[in-house]
Amino acid sequence: MVPIIEVHIKKIGAYAANFVLRTTNMDKETLTEDTYGDFIKVYIAVVVIFITLVLFLIYRSRRTSRRCILLTGLCNSGKTVLYARLVHGRSIETFTSMKENAGEYVINGSSLKIIDIPGHERVRDKFFDKYKVEAKAIVYVVDSTLIQEEICDIAEYLYNILSCPDIRNNNINILILCNKQDIPSSKNCDDVKSLLEKEM
Repeated sequence: MVPIIEVHIKKIGAYAANFVLRTTNMDKETLTEDTYGDFIKVYIAVVVIFITLVLFLIYRSRRTSRRCILLTGLCNSGKTVLYARLVHGRSIETFTSMKENAGEYVINGSSLKIIDIPGHERVRDKFFDKYKVEAKAIVYVVDSTLIQEEICDIAEYLYNILSCPDIRNNNINILILCNKQDIPSSKNCDDVKSLLEKEM
C-alpha cells in the first residue's frame, strides 16, 4: 500500500508542479502583454501632450506677434495726419501717398507699431494684405464731411475688411473713426453709423 500512496502523491505533486508551471507561464505572458499595452498607452499620452503643447506655443506666438495698429480708409480721410500725431506728436502737411508709413507709438513703457496704409484704390489692397497678418487692431478712418458722396466706396472697402478671413478668424478689433468732426458740414457719428448700416 505504501508504494501506491507514494506513486499517487508523486503523481499529484507532478500535476501540481505542472499546473504551477503553466500558471506561471500564463502570468508571464499576461504580464508581458499588460506591460506592452501600458507602454503604448503612456507613449500615446506623451505624444498627444507634446503636440498640444507645440500647437499652443505656435498659437500664442502668433497672438503676441500681432502688435500693429493699421490705419486705413479712403484717400484724404485724414489717416496720415492721425499717424503723424500719434507717432511724431505733431501735424504735418500731407498728400495722397502711394506707400505705407510705419512708426512706433510708445505708451506706458510698451510700444505698438502704427501702419498708415495708403487709401488709393490701386494700392490699398496690396498693403492691407501685406500687414493684416500682423494686425492687433484696425482703425478705419472715415471723412465725415464727404460720407454722403463716398458712402458706396467707404461701405464696400469696410465690407471687404470685415469679410476678410484673417480678420474674422483672429477676432481683430475694428474702430470706425469719424474724422474731421470740427468742420461744420461734417456728419456726426450716429449719422455715419446710420449711413453705413443702410449701405451695407
